[in-house]
Amino acid sequence: MQAIYNIAEICARHGVEDVVLSPGSRCAPLTFAFVNHPSMQCKSITDERSAAYIALGMALEKDKPVVLVCTSGTASLNYYPAIAEAYYQAIPLLVITADRPAEWIDQQDGQAIRQHHVYANHIKKSWTLPTDHMQQDSMWHIERIVSEALLLAQCSSKGPVHINAPFREPFYPKENEEISYSEPKCIFATETEKSISHPLAIQSVVDASAKTLIVVGQQKNNEGLNKLLQTVHIPILCDTIANVTCDTAVLHHDLFLGCLTSDKAAQLQPDLLITFGLSVVSKNTKLFLRKHKPKRHIHIGALDQLSDTFQVLSDVVDVNPAHFFETIKLPDQKEYVAQWNTYDKITQKELSLLAVVKGFSEFKAIQYVLSCLPANIVLHVANSMPIRYVNFLHPPKMEIQANRGTSGIDGSLSTAIGASLADPTRLHMAILGDLSFFYDRNALWNNYLPPNLKIVVLNNHGGGIFRMIQGPKVRKECEEFFVTKQNLSAKMTAIDHGLAYYSAYAERELKEKIQLFLAEKGTALFEVFTDGMDNTTMFTEFKALLHSKY
Repeated sequence: MQAIYNIAEICARHGVEDVVLSPGSRCAPLTFAFVNHPSMQCKSITDERSAAYIALGMALEKDKPVVLVCTSGTASLNYYPAIAEAYYQAIPLLVITADRPAEWIDQQDGQAIRQHHVYANHIKKSWTLPTDHMQQDSMWHIERIVSEALLLAQCSSKGPVHINAPFREPFYPKENEEISYSEPKCIFATETEKSISHPLAIQSVVDASAKTLIVVGQQKNNEGLNKLLQTVHIPILCDTIANVTCDTAVLHHDLFLGCLTSDKAAQLQPDLLITFGLSVVSKNTKLFLRKHKPKRHIHIGALDQLSDTFQVLSDVVDVNPAHFFETIKLPDQKEYVAQWNTYDKITQKELSLLAVVKGFSEFKAIQYVLSCLPANIVLHVANSMPIRYVNFLHPPKMEIQANRGTSGIDGSLSTAIGASLADPTRLHMAILGDLSFFYDRNALWNNYLPPNLKIVVLNNHGGGIFRMIQGPKVRKECEEFFVTKQNLSAKMTAIDHGLAYYSAYAERELKEKIQLFLAEKGTALFEVFTDGMDNTTMFTEFKALLHSKY
């Protein structure tokens, strides 16, 4: 097993620090390799689906690969949702799945499924190790694969890679056998910076544009880039997950673009669109740009992440966004900035009035919670309505993360736990709807709950978004088959896992308890109960009010 034990040593030499393991027998050689290595911080998470999202959160926060190890069979399939999310969010993971030897696949043997290339559609690359670990060429093969996998996970667009590792018995070392590491072959890469080869051609396109618009997709907070954007005098549309802070940032486009008349929207049509980052939350922004198409669209980013979200892509510049804005001089378009800012300020004013509107809703609850949060917090927001509410409100000066690679409701809490474990010096908060929380409550089923995590559950007893979507909300099947009403409370889950628990059924209770909740020393959960029908009514009335202001 020396070649298998050396996998941990190669990972360590490539800077890997964290390993998330799930218990199993077939993966025992890998478990012993990583657990006994002095450079590895290993965590055992029983639920593989949660384990994979926890690893994703850790890799997202540290921006370096985290290793995932599981046994054979359906354990590997439970990794798939998080692998797909990592693929579309460009998060580096090294996934190692133990397997039966090839001759036992499809032979009615236990825990044996077709694992070769099991993640083929959502992985940067996958390999299967040789079953013979002792032959000299096989050892070289294994060591080469591990280095190649780690390099590929971190190059260009980062992402998940997969190594399938078939093992024959025996899996376990003898009682007094020492786990040791030899000098394995390692392959390293030297990073190089890309530059724009023909900047004058791009500069001429920029200079010819009377109205240039920047749209920023999902990205981690980047202080250096934000300083550069501070010098840009053209409108910058940024969702809350873009983590952009600058004076010309348009924060509430997701609300007002859906309220403008066609004539007013047409006046905002850009000649040139410049984009960078990953996915965009705002559907209204996508619809606006697909209808009011710019003449040119320059995307700044890697070619292996090429996407034409707005259906107008014309140019791709494969460089770091900071290099682009240092190299290309952008025009001063104060009048165009003022056009966007007019609507942004109107929306900001109306949002400030939301707090005094009578009644209690989850929209108001989120607004109040966000107003109470300290600086330097990391906010993790689940999909469906929570990310939409937060995107509408767009709180300033806090880092915001969300699983928007695939936009599923599964794994949001696990991801937040992984990130807070990887970043113990900052406070992290997860805001989830009830369905997202109950779907992923196994995230709490581990021995590593971080003291710097606070969890807010918005419980309206169902999937409230379906009461707001035009299609299902008018159908008689809506409540039973789309909203899927449930009467659960998170209280017993909190008790089961030893969490401090708070609840509120009214605005007064929320305001009375929020500071006590934030001051809790360990992981704490605040469940905010609202009426689903009231949420829909109040949000619909607020949108109607906005329509009347433009």
